[in-house]
Amino acid sequence: MKKGTIFKNLWAGYDCYFIYQGPGRSRKGEEAHAKGICVHNAYGGWKIRRAEYYTSDLRDSEHFPIVGHIDIEAYILAKVLDLHRRRDSNKADE
Repeated sequence: MKKGTIFKNLWAGYDCYFIYQGPGRSRKGEEAHAKGICVHNAYGGWKIRRAEYYTSDLRDSEHFPIVGHIDIEAYILAKVLDLHRRRDSNKADE
């Protein structure tokens, strides 16, 4: 599984996506977990939360199809650098 892979959770009764970020913590004798970010539209609004799924569930392409990929670290870095540049240009204008 590649970091940044976006899965759609078809088990949920609402729009629900999971972005894989790496292996999660599993207890002794427990199935392997995958940690990531869950983005879902439930109860009238989009929410983001940390989540963990069983790795075997994510391999079930019938219920968790891969719908895309995102490089979250690059996206966040680009946004922060953009804010930093704007702040520096505002200081220069003063």
